[in-house]
Formats: sequence, C-alpha cells, structure tokens
Amino acid sequence: MATSDSGKRKSPRKDNFTPDDTLADVSDTVLPTDHENPETEGPLLTEEQVLDKLHIELHAESTDMVGFFVNTSNMVRMGLKVDESEEDPLPYKVYKKSDVLAEIQSMGFYSDWYDHHARLKTYSGDDLLIIKESTHPPVFGENYALCGTEAAYQREIAHIEELREKILSVAKAGVKTDQQIHDEELQYVEKPLIPKEWVSDTADRTHEELDSFSIKNSRPLMVMQISRKRRDFGGAWKFNDREAGDGLVECRQHKDPNYALRKRELDIGLQAVPSVTTGNSQTIWYRTINGAVQYNPNDFLDQQTKTDSIDDPELADFLGGVRVRIEEALQQNETVNIYQEEFDKLGEDDMTVGSKSESNIKELRTFISLEYSKNKIISAIDWLPKTHNIVAVACMENLTFDERVEVAGKATTSVILVWSFADLINPQYVLESPWDITCFRFNPYSPNMVVGGAVSGQVTIWDLSDAQEQIKTRNKTQLDTDEKSDSVAVVKGICLSTIDDSHKRPVSDLTWLPEKVEIDRKGNMLQTADGFSNQFVSTSGDGQILYWDIRFVKEHKRDPDIHWRPLFRFQLYRPDNGSELGGCHLCFPGHLSNSQFYCTTEDSELLLVDWSARSMDEEKKPENVLSLLDTDKTFRPTLSLQRSPFFSDILLTVHDWSFNIWKEGVDTPIFTSSYSSAYLTSGRWSTTRPGVLFMARSDCHLDIWDLTDQSHKPSLTQSVTSNAITSMEFLTGPSGGTQQLLAVGDNNGNLHILDIPKNLRRKLNNEENTMRLFFDREVKRVAYVKQRLVVREEERKKRSTDRNGDDDKADADVGKDTNSEDERAEQEYRQMEQKFREELGLIEK
Repeated sequence: MATSDSGKRKSPRKDNFTPDDTLADVSDTVLPTDHENPETEGPLLTEEQVLDKLHIELHAESTDMVGFFVNTSNMVRMGLKVDESEEDPLPYKVYKKSDVLAEIQSMGFYSDWYDHHARLKTYSGDDLLIIKESTHPPVFGENYALCGTEAAYQREIAHIEELREKILSVAKAGVKTDQQIHDEELQYVEKPLIPKEWVSDTADRTHEELDSFSIKNSRPLMVMQISRKRRDFGGAWKFNDREAGDGLVECRQHKDPNYALRKRELDIGLQAVPSVTTGNSQTIWYRTINGAVQYNPNDFLDQQTKTDSIDDPELADFLGGVRVRIEEALQQNETVNIYQEEFDKLGEDDMTVGSKSESNIKELRTFISLEYSKNKIISAIDWLPKTHNIVAVACMENLTFDERVEVAGKATTSVILVWSFADLINPQYVLESPWDITCFRFNPYSPNMVVGGAVSGQVTIWDLSDAQEQIKTRNKTQLDTDEKSDSVAVVKGICLSTIDDSHKRPVSDLTWLPEKVEIDRKGNMLQTADGFSNQFVSTSGDGQILYWDIRFVKEHKRDPDIHWRPLFRFQLYRPDNGSELGGCHLCFPGHLSNSQFYCTTEDSELLLVDWSARSMDEEKKPENVLSLLDTDKTFRPTLSLQRSPFFSDILLTVHDWSFNIWKEGVDTPIFTSSYSSAYLTSGRWSTTRPGVLFMARSDCHLDIWDLTDQSHKPSLTQSVTSNAITSMEFLTGPSGGTQQLLAVGDNNGNLHILDIPKNLRRKLNNEENTMRLFFDREVKRVAYVKQRLVVREEERKKRSTDRNGDDDKADADVGKDTNSEDERAEQEYRQMEQKFREELGLIEK
C-alpha cells in the first residue's frame, strides 16, 4: 500500500518551513536553523528528536474519533516503523483515502482498515489521520485512534502543529553553544576514595556450596604398615625366556561332594493326551451360476380355475375360522417387537480378556498401492465423516535424517490416498501435494473439504466436490457399458499457504475448531449461527499456534495469485523464563465454552493454553501458557494427546516408553503405565469402552490395556502387522452395525482395517461408574504421595543435621590425636639432632 514518507525517522533537511505546509511535509522536514544565533550552525532538533518529544493527548469526549488497531507485523508496511528492529512507532500518520480503499479492495479482512471500511465510505475528506494512544489503558481501547470526520482531522492537525511549535520554541530558548557544552564536559571534581567493608548477599550460600564440594572423614583413618626383612632387599634376579604355553596350570571343573546339595522336594507335572491323527478329504465342487427367470402368473393359472378357487366354500370356511386368530396375531405384532433379541435382557457375560479365540483381533481388509504407497510411511489416518467404508491415509517418503537433509527444500509429489471398501486395488481419490504431508483432517461438517500440514511448515487445502461428480459420472457410464475403468481421480490442492507466514518447522498437528465457534483476527471468540466450522488450528515445533479460515480460500478459489495467511497467531513461551516452546499436539473440548485448550510440547510437557491472553505492557510477552505440567519419565516429544470420549476432564498422553493419564486440575499424572518392551508410536482411547486403551508399538504389536481387569501390565498383546506401526485411528461415526473398526498404518505403506472383538468393544455393566471411582482413587493417591514427599524431605533434613553434628565431634577427636603425635615426632627429631651435633663435635656434651 502506498503511504506517505512520514514513516521515516531520518529524512533530508528542508528549510523555509511554514505552518501552511501539508502534514506529509511536516513529518518529512528537519526543523530550520536558528539564523539569529551566530554560534548555532546546524539544526536545533532533528525530525526524529521532534517525534520522540511529541506526545499527543486524546480525550474521551471526542465522539468523532474511534479506536484503530494496528497489527505489530503490519507497522513496517504501513510506514509506522522503518524496520522491525525499531521499538517505538510514529506518534501519528497521514494516509490518502484512495490508497486505503484500494488496499481494502485487494487484501480484504487481512487489512487493518477492513473493520472501518463502512465509515471510510462516508468520510468526506481526502486524507486520513491516525494518532498513537499514549496512555494505559487506552482512551479508545486500541493502540491507535482514527479521526472519523473531516472536522476531527482538521482539529487534530492544528493541535499537532501547535505542539511542534512549542517543542521548537523550547529548543531555541534552551540551546547552548558548542564551547559551553565542551567546557561543561571538561569539569572534574576530585573526591577522596573511601574504602568500605566488602558486603555480599550470597556469601553464606557460597560458603555452604563450597563446603558441600569437600569430602570430610566420617571416621578415623585406618593405618596399615607393611614391613619386609632387610636381607630381602637388593637381591639378584635372573630372568629366562620360555614359551607362553609352558608352566600353565589348567583348573578343570570337578564336583566337590562336600558341597553337594540334595533336592528335598520336586514338583513334576505330567499330562496324558490321546494320539493325534491327521486326515483330509475332498468333496465335489459345483460352480455356482446366477440365473433369473420371468413369467406371467396367468400362464400357470387360467381365469376359470382362479374363479372356482375364490368361490370354493371350503376356502371361505377356513378363512372364517382363522380370521380371529390372525387378527390377534397382527395386533400383537404391532405392539411387540418380534425381532428383539431376548438374550440381551439376561446378565452380562464375563467381558474381560479371556481365551485367545475370544480376544483375537481380526483383520478385515488391507490396502496398499504399488504406485503411491509402496515402501512409504503412513504418517496420518482419518476416516471420512458420516461414512463407515471410506478412509484416507497420508504417505511420506521413508527417509533417514541424513537423506531428508539432502533433499530438504526440493519440492516433490506427495499424496493422500482415499480408500473405499468397495475397491481393494485402486484408491478412490489421490490428493497431490508438493511436500510430504505429516497430518491432515476432513472437515467434520463439510466432508468434501480436506486440510493438511506439510513438512515445509505450510498448510494446504483440497476440495473433493468436482472429483465426486467425476466418480458419479464414471460409475454411471460403467453401468451402461459394462466396462470397468481402473483410472484414479487425481485432486490438486486449491491453495497453499505462503511460506513466509506459515510455520518454520514441519506441522505436527492440526484440528478443526468445535462447532458454533470461530475467532476474529484479534483472537476474540465468536458464536456462529449456522453451526458449521470454517476455521482450524495448527501447531509445529517452532511453538507457534496458527488459526486459519477456509472461507477466504473459497472466495478466491479461482484466483491463481491468492496469498493465504493465518487469521490469528501467537507464540508459546515458558511461564518461568520466557523461552520458546515447541508444540506437538492440540486438544480442544467438544463444546468450547472459553478460549482455553491443551497442547503438548517436544519436551513431553502438557500445557494449558489461553489464546485470548493479552499483555497491557507492550514490552512484556503475553502469558498464553496458563500452566505447565511436566513428567519425570521422559524428555522426548509427545506422540499422542487425546481426551477421553466418556470423561471430559480426563486426558491421555503417549510418550516413548509409557503413557500417562491426566485429570484437569491435577498438576501431575494420576496414572503412569509401566515401561513397554518396545518403543511406543501411538495411542488411542476405545470409542465404546471407558476403561480400554490401545497402544501401538514399533515391534509390530498392539497393546490393549483394560483398566477394569488389571493396570500393572497390558491385558492383551497381539501382533497385527509385519512392520512397525506408525499411526492408527478409530472409526468414530457409524460403524455399519455392531462392528468397531480400527485403521492401522505401518512404515511399509500398508493400511490394515481391524475388527475389534466383542469383549473389547462391548461395555460392561456400570463400567463408567467403575472408571470414575478408579480415577478419583488415583487422584487421592497422588495427593497422599505428594504429602508424604514433604514429610520425607523434612525427615531427611533432620537426619542430615544430626549426622553433621556427629561428624564435627569425630573430627575434633581426630585432630586432638593428630596434634599429640606431631608433638612426639618433633621431640624425637630434636633429640636425634642434638645427638648428631655432639658426635660431630659441633657442640660440647
């Protein structure tokens, strides 16, 4: 957008300033030289100094002014800052009305002027003025104020010119010559240096820390004396050469009868089984043939015979005799459900994990495309909403870290395959993307819209409407011509977000906002009347939370130069030190009543985040992270985050070797599983049973935890694939009957559809109340452990204090003994010296 040059703090000098100049010229000029003072050769104040001293006060009584919000990222583009490194923006700015309207026309609601486009159409002037709010809280509620009428514009312009004249006059009255300033700087006052006592607030703590580094003896030192006879010193030694194998003595194992142990008792179990005979037989197989025949009923019954049968008196007597019973039976059929399963009213069977045949997970279908998914990683899975036979998977290249670094920045073709149970060979749709897709989601209210996150940090969107019409036309043509086509519908992405406004690292998770909820570009939560969701949220390892709106893409669907940017964004910071956090997964409640949600980090931390948090101080970072919950067992990125479908306050987090169950309001996990024998890759709650969880492992196995049965280890472990499991997802919509389907993907491009057995999908009697009592009991256990930790810490400090007192007493006794030994040694040395001097004749005896 074209702006005036008042955004530049440093501008060329302009003489002959008059109050009649335009505001753009006022902002660009350097105040003139004071020609009346011969000692002043340069300008009194630069334009930057004038703008720093300029403080414009606004009054709430000015009803012709409104609040105007300027996004921090747009200040450089709007000319309020020279670059991002500048801290303070300009106190005011003048824009051309025609340029502002052109910007609204081109950028839409991404422009900061969009909220005022109705007011700008009725504005009569050619220039627009915005003034920075200098008070806290702001007078008009935003960081800038906009003159809404021509009269307000003229009034505030005159006020600004008056303030500039005052600043100039004050500068002229208080100006000093260079010689005066130089003389003041040369003044030197000699003051005596008075030594003071050294004082440190951390001296005691430093001494304690240094003292803890030193090792103190807790007991007297042990003394050992080794002696040898004098004649053994200085003897001659003779060495000879010999073979390495000579002189070696082999110590063979032998049985020592002195240490032989006898078994007093031995348990032996035997089982007798009948002999097994293997036999086979073969029967005759007949090929089945589908046939149809059509006939006319008049061909088998002529009209005369039909008339005679109706007039038969025996038939009339029979119908009269059974009429009453038939009417009674028909009335009972209307009042009683004859298709009801009578055994459902009986007691529940033992639904815990039983024999292998009862708990066996069956594989219904396996999907793989030799062209698109062979030897690739299934990074994400999602079922098509409102259906039970269509599932989509994202395929990523199976590359190591070094291989991915080599191809970083090079665009390739990655796909999302949409499979239908009706065709096991060819996918129904192929969604193409220039980057590998790490996660994707169908719109739950408009299933033809699909959004995905890429390894480049960008998000893309696909529209399946046209492809669905092509599929219907092709199917109709095949029915008419009896010809089957193996062609696959390829869908291109309709929009890809700009890389500068996207994530800086691969997108780790994205999710749609709940129904009837959306936000504006300031982060305020709004309620929608239609009940649909047009916005979704994404996160990645860079710690940014971005909110996207697909309505902007729908409006500019045919525009090839569309620039899709996030509607709202904020950064995750640690509450304690302000460092950035890396996001992993998002979890919103089913019915969003406030602006809070849960998020996991790359350090396996669970965050409670509020996206509407604001900071009144511009220099202080907004505190979006309300609480940070940490676990001590792992420090790697969280693999899964999911809210329980039966308890809205229970959360599941899956880590590298274990999983945790959290309860809202408790700062530590209420349940932590034992370590797995293999690396975990994903985890999900059961959609039909409150106490069952499914954990995917990297060794091709699936762990099923039934907390109603046991909680110290998995109730069942079963191998479901021949490769490492990378992702899995339950069918949450209609299942087409009593089935519970689980889609599992591996690192070889295979998609497995599993059928969960009856005892793992059928809810037990009173299971929800049982699990609620289980969670409440775990909460009490966590509180008790926390209380006992405080008591144990106090006991440890007390024992440490008593031990230090005993050590000091022992050190004093050791020091006393050492002093007496030193005195005796000194006395012996003096006597030896005296004797030596006498023998040499140096002194008289």
